[in-house]
Amino acid sequence: MKVNPSAVLILWLCILGLLGGSFVSGLRAQILDDTTKQVYGPKTTSYFLERDILEDNGRLRIIDTTLNAFHQYNKVNGSRNFYQDLGSFGTALRPVFFQSPDRVGTRLGIDPYQAFAFGPDNVRYFDTKSPFTQAYYVQGTNADQSIDFVFSRNVNQYWNFGMHYIRLNSNRLFGGDNEEILADNISFTAFTGFYSKNKRYTFLYHYTHLNQPVEESGGVALDAALPNNGLFSFLESDANLGISAESWQTQNNHHIYHQYKLLGKGFTAFHVLDIQRHRNTYTEADIQGNLDFYPRVQNDVINYFDEDDVLDTLRVFNFSSEGVFEGNIYWQYQNRFGIKGKISGFNYIAYFRNQIYNWNSSYEGQNLIRLNQDSTILDTLKNLNLRVAEIENFLGGELFYEFNENSRLAAKAEFALGDNYLLEGTFYNRNLSLTFKSILYAPTLVQRQFTSNFFDWRRLFSNTLSNEFSGSIDFTFGKLRLNPFGSYKIVTNYIYFDENVQPQQTAEALQLLQIGLNLDYQWGRVKTVNNFIYTESLGADIFRVPRLFANSRVYCEDCLLKKLLQTQIGLEMHFKSAYFADSYMPVSKQFYLQNEFEVKAYPIVDVFFNMRIKNVRIFLKFIHLNERPDKGYETSPMYPGQPRSFIFGVNWMFFD
Repeated sequence: MKVNPSAVLILWLCILGLLGGSFVSGLRAQILDDTTKQVYGPKTTSYFLERDILEDNGRLRIIDTTLNAFHQYNKVNGSRNFYQDLGSFGTALRPVFFQSPDRVGTRLGIDPYQAFAFGPDNVRYFDTKSPFTQAYYVQGTNADQSIDFVFSRNVNQYWNFGMHYIRLNSNRLFGGDNEEILADNISFTAFTGFYSKNKRYTFLYHYTHLNQPVEESGGVALDAALPNNGLFSFLESDANLGISAESWQTQNNHHIYHQYKLLGKGFTAFHVLDIQRHRNTYTEADIQGNLDFYPRVQNDVINYFDEDDVLDTLRVFNFSSEGVFEGNIYWQYQNRFGIKGKISGFNYIAYFRNQIYNWNSSYEGQNLIRLNQDSTILDTLKNLNLRVAEIENFLGGELFYEFNENSRLAAKAEFALGDNYLLEGTFYNRNLSLTFKSILYAPTLVQRQFTSNFFDWRRLFSNTLSNEFSGSIDFTFGKLRLNPFGSYKIVTNYIYFDENVQPQQTAEALQLLQIGLNLDYQWGRVKTVNNFIYTESLGADIFRVPRLFANSRVYCEDCLLKKLLQTQIGLEMHFKSAYFADSYMPVSKQFYLQNEFEVKAYPIVDVFFNMRIKNVRIFLKFIHLNERPDKGYETSPMYPGQPRSFIFGVNWMFFD
């Protein structure tokens, strides 16, 4: 097993440093009862999310110390395989099934790493009775690693601060030395929460950072001389982009939420401020050697003619094969001013939102000749800079009634001061859940226009309309739980990236019908958790999704060493039927349609062993137990999934 010594050293230095800090404070920082038993622990440490403060629900969430799904250590496993990635830790992600946006207004649209980023929905603000530290380390046999470190403490009963640091890295599975780092993700947030003594004023702040460099492989270069064209030969296989291409994304965000109660629960004023910066780059040092990877690139003189919808000109794209460094930077400033409260049992939220954004993209190493319609030269540019800056305003609100903590009726609306809108209604209780969502949303910036050494487009698209209906119902029969569910989505004027990685818009409505079943059963100490989904895509063949999708876990709880510790031992399986999954283009960081490579149906079987000793949780896991020689599965076209390997992880919590 290969272990990164520097990562392990950093982990233990952090742990020892915090242990030392706790020791310096001495036993004064501990609370002992009359039996000298330590009373600090998970029950004395809680957290809340910004949404809990916005809704004034008074919820304090307890940190997770259970073994359930503890072995699901990465984003794909943790999402129950609802993400598609490029086969390794920290690579680009996309949802397997279509998801409409959660807000109206212009979006950047470069988000393959958004699932790794911290944000207002997942930054935790703690309330600790003692300093709280959590260290979580995962190690794989291919030197894949994860370090997840949390620290928080209260200054006093009104003020808490802390930080959360995650680092993920993976090494190449193919196309180079398996000691070469493929992806190296750093996600970080520093946070603080403050209440005034009379609880009228609340202040929350967090800073988040995402740093995501990736050595782009472009997938396996198929080789007929190897079994299965080299897809599962791993280090014997070459990569389509060799070792010459690299992409990089960074995100920085300052976020403030604060509120002041003017009239008790009836009227509270709040304000939210966001300042975001996203930066993306792409570097390619051997373009000439990798021409086959880039669509439409035929030679190093003229790439293609394209009609410019915005400038009413024709562009002749002169492509450089000498190498390129290109990128874009996106700034967004957002303010939300609102009021909220509770009247006659109904909670209301009303707000005005203002968004200002600025997008600059540039590249070096090519000539762009723009022609008028009569073919006379308009201008010639060597280094092109493209800038977009706009201001958008929105009105929105929410109204909800909570019958109890398990029953809620809610409505939500947001309107752009133009033609975009979001309408959403939800009802749920212990047994029934119903949702309707209608959203008319604008094209992303990258769909509207993009410039690089490899692609250049300007498009005028209509807004996309998505209507969704979904529902589920719970039945419990003793130890058996059945949860059938379904959804129907109809999407009009959908924008996608075609086989040439160019943005296009459908002329017809697309439909997506899903029915599924969650099934849980317990027989003594043996439990099983299952999820089955059938999906039918109707209309044009744009939504490429697996028709059958299944997750299943069977495990025995406390069947081993039950007098010493808590344990789970079991098997886990995931299956998707064959489908033409979208491929990935690292230049624009977009997934796009392809018709040449079918990701085949394949069951992935893992075995796991989870254990807990007081505040320490450990998992041992064999992944892809059913691998056969030169056989395997793909997560995306040309990207093989993980071979059989051993993973272990340890999560240790400290409460003093």
